[in-house]
Amino acid sequence: MVRFCPPPAHCACTRRPRTSVGPSPGMTRRVTLELLMLWSVVTSSALLLSPPRSALVLSPRHLPVAMLRNAAADITEIVALGEKLQIYVDTEEEGLGSVWAEATVSSIDSGSGEFMVQVTEWASLARDDPAYEAAYEEGPFTADEEGEEWRRGVEPWDPGRDASGVRVGESLQIFVDTEDEEVGSVWAEATVSSIDSDSGEFMVTVTEWASLAKDDPAYEPAYEEGPYTAGDEGEEWRRPASGAPAKAPAPTTPSPQEAAAVAALTSAAARLKRCGIDGDENEWPQLTAAVEALYDALSNDGQPIATDQRLVGDWQLIGCTSPEVSRRKGLTGLGAAVFTKLGALHFSYGADGSAVARETLEFFGKPVILNELRGTFSCSADGRALQEKYTEADMGGQQSTSVFSGTTSTLTASLISTDGTLRIGRGPDGVLVFRKLPPGGLAAWLDDKLLPTDGGTYLGNPSWKGPIERAPQDLR
Repeated sequence: MVRFCPPPAHCACTRRPRTSVGPSPGMTRRVTLELLMLWSVVTSSALLLSPPRSALVLSPRHLPVAMLRNAAADITEIVALGEKLQIYVDTEEEGLGSVWAEATVSSIDSGSGEFMVQVTEWASLARDDPAYEAAYEEGPFTADEEGEEWRRGVEPWDPGRDASGVRVGESLQIFVDTEDEEVGSVWAEATVSSIDSDSGEFMVTVTEWASLAKDDPAYEPAYEEGPYTAGDEGEEWRRPASGAPAKAPAPTTPSPQEAAAVAALTSAAARLKRCGIDGDENEWPQLTAAVEALYDALSNDGQPIATDQRLVGDWQLIGCTSPEVSRRKGLTGLGAAVFTKLGALHFSYGADGSAVARETLEFFGKPVILNELRGTFSCSADGRALQEKYTEADMGGQQSTSVFSGTTSTLTASLISTDGTLRIGRGPDGVLVFRKLPPGGLAAWLDDKLLPTDGGTYLGNPSWKGPIERAPQDLR
């Protein structure tokens, strides 16, 4: 349970066709102009929104968790976007009264420091559970209310290792007693959910039987166990043999309901321009409905993202209904610059916990700018939310800038379709849909667009020839 105006077109019919093999004077002037403007982009921060802080801090309220934010950008802020908290809520039940409910920070007012949260305490229950309640927004909250209206009740996510020798989100196996005389004790799959930074002790969420169909007699929802220590390794807990995941591979044959939902979602995403952020608001309801249908189809069979090995690889954002992402025309906000449009957004995850976000920007309709953000990823205690933390970026033609250092991107309710082709996630103001690329597919796409396959578009990148590569041969 979880407790982020174009230049005028050149009309060919207004000019007489030329028989010359070389470029026309008009074409030469246009290419030269484009090269000069592109050169200024990759050799300076000309397209960076000034000051740099504006590229990180989003407008107050309704901030999409897929957008990036520097939690230290404003001294008035006391929490970080995506941080897990608990808030005091009235359950309206006489026997239960008021309780501390799990929530996630969804937006922060950069002026006042007030923040809103998404209450998720009951959102991960089965929808036919009487206690189920969809995630909802609550707030605003202030610093003065800490301890009374809200508290930091859950350890913050930490993708780094500490004295325990394990990592939050890492898959392990723990030795448990099944209370079945014939079965006895077994090694059960679990995921590290929290680590005590002082003692090194850690807790795990046991997920061995949580991915079974709920009508399966062996089904058991995920539950927490621990604490464990580094000294317990080999007796109370162990790492999966040969580094292989403890869980058997996810099924590859979807149910008829899921197959129909995947087809509907693929169709809805195909109608979007630039993943839905370029004037496609009228298509958002259909995309949202298709996403919700896929959630329903995966309600029994969806594997927690923390234990789903299919996350590793390259993904392209193909659908987005976030008004904020649409306003910013992408991830960093640079897509809103003059003569610039978003080309594509790709996200890559490594088996070592690394995360890379690539934002391709089109300049005069050509994909020529690549902003690359690098960091790590981790998962929430219940394995359903995915968080990326970035430490450096090649952006706006500058190599390894620290402008995005410490920023995080969080998506809740992250699930991958049974066939592994689609990944969906929720944000406070929209849903997001990603398509899995085949091995080598992203590298081939970047190479075809004359973009670097490693790092961003900055002069000196050995995997990029620079703006001159786009010029006609006789202009080089």
